[in-house]
Amino acid sequence: MYKNLALLLSLILLSGTGSVGAKPPHQVVSPSSKHIIEQIKELDFKDLDKAQSLIEQLGSTVNERSSADDSALYYVYCGRIHAYLGDVDKAKVCLKQSEVYSKKLSTPEVQMVYLESKAISTARLGEFLNVLPLAKQLVDISLEQNHQLYIGKSYAMMGVTYLETGLIELSEDSFDKAIEIFRELGDIRYEARILLNSATNRLQDPSRYDPQESLNRLLSAQELYKKSPSPRAVGHINRMLGVSYLHLNDYEKSAFYLDKAAETALKQNYKPVLVQIYREQTNLYLITNKLDKALEIASTGLSLSRKIEHSQLERDLNFLLSEIYERKGQKRLAFEHLKEAVNTDKDVSDRRIYELTTSIEHSLRAQREQSKILMLEKKSLAKELQLSKAEKRIQSQVSIFMGIGLFLSTLLAIFYYKSKLTQVKLDLSLRDQLTGAYRRGYLIEQAAAINSRLSRIPESSNNSVAAIMIDCDNFKPINDSLGHSAGDYVLVELVKVINDIIRPSDTLVRWGGDEFVIICEDIPVPALKALCERIRCQIASKDFTFEGNPLSLTCSIGYSILKNRSEFSLDDIISAADRYLYESKKDGKNTSSGNWI
Repeated sequence: MYKNLALLLSLILLSGTGSVGAKPPHQVVSPSSKHIIEQIKELDFKDLDKAQSLIEQLGSTVNERSSADDSALYYVYCGRIHAYLGDVDKAKVCLKQSEVYSKKLSTPEVQMVYLESKAISTARLGEFLNVLPLAKQLVDISLEQNHQLYIGKSYAMMGVTYLETGLIELSEDSFDKAIEIFRELGDIRYEARILLNSATNRLQDPSRYDPQESLNRLLSAQELYKKSPSPRAVGHINRMLGVSYLHLNDYEKSAFYLDKAAETALKQNYKPVLVQIYREQTNLYLITNKLDKALEIASTGLSLSRKIEHSQLERDLNFLLSEIYERKGQKRLAFEHLKEAVNTDKDVSDRRIYELTTSIEHSLRAQREQSKILMLEKKSLAKELQLSKAEKRIQSQVSIFMGIGLFLSTLLAIFYYKSKLTQVKLDLSLRDQLTGAYRRGYLIEQAAAINSRLSRIPESSNNSVAAIMIDCDNFKPINDSLGHSAGDYVLVELVKVINDIIRPSDTLVRWGGDEFVIICEDIPVPALKALCERIRCQIASKDFTFEGNPLSLTCSIGYSILKNRSEFSLDDIISAADRYLYESKKDGKNTSSGNWI
């Protein structure tokens, strides 16, 4: 009786559109199930309808006597197809069920197939922190087996994880390694996929990477996909072509490709990509000042992002809606969406990204060491590098324990931050509610991440991390004569002026009152001086008019730049900038001064 009841509950939980996910576990491995699994692997989910049909066929061969291999792969494939289609709850149930059998997989090959699909599914659900332990396990197994295809896939997975969390330089490093491996293997399908991801990554920072170069990578990927067609990839390429042309100010072509991408995503019912397209279309309509159209598209995208529970896209669209309502003069609605964006699911918060960064860097170090060994093996030094069987067993055990330790530490980090969230929610808000600049606490939390990026700047470079401290001259009389509303207006406008000047990679923080700090990474001294002077001149020349009253404003600026990069301290460079700010005040205000520290 209990056995039948468990079977019934499984059917209820996994029932839904079609029969995917509707079968109970377990059957002795049969030729038919092996054949279907090979077909799914070969198809690689390029055609979602066909993939769904094959998974349903696989489900018909799976029963309570199935092998762990068949059952685990069936459920993980169910989770993957539901994740692609945006059916979040069904995807999570299937992935959870797959874990029941994943500990009993028979061979490293099956383990790699399983881990790849689970990681892709988890990423599609927007849970990028949870991708990390899966990627780590895949790295360890593929390196141990010297399986070049999965080594390449591991690097690609790391690159995508970095990409989605905004760690652009690290992402490019992983993508370059993956492209090199896939070219050696002659695998144009994966080479095309990584070129597409790399272009997507670069387009997130058009100030650092030339949009034309990103466009060229997209066109190269497009040519490769013509040799190995993938409807989903075509939709993604069209989306990124739209983004490329947007950065190149060709708005007509941008609209054309984004519309084509939306048509493909709608046809395939590919909801996560559709929301991304809505986000890019909103940006286009904002730039071309079509506010009503931008509002319509962004609202549709926000509604869909909530349905598929994709917190990062939900946050992005809330920020865009805040800007739309701000430009339409509806400040209450603008504030509501800004507040909602700030308080969106902390899976996309910088605290979790910092945990992710720290963990992945440990993984990359291990990868690089293993890669060196593989290179030596290719140069006929295999005999010198061969390990005894006992050593290999020890290495395997160490890898397992490291993976378990990393997974447990990640879980502890998640539980810790979730428990802290209710206590210090206001302190963890990313942005100052008045000006939209980052809050002081945000910068303090970023110190470790800044130090990590600083360590990757070549020693020969003249670039370093700098701090700029800005203080308004004679700000108090504005509040005294016209009230705090006038002061608030001036601060909001001041931030707009600064944001129009600084680089996208720079971080603007409201330090307190009318004091602001800008952290500039990877910047040389001449560029830093020019930036300070441009900010000072723009503020001094701007006409601040409040309720018909013209206001003039000047600022004093102090800046400092770190000389010895091995002795990074955020407090030290900000304190030095503050001292130089004091010198600027003594020199008569409306001036800037600073130097190396």
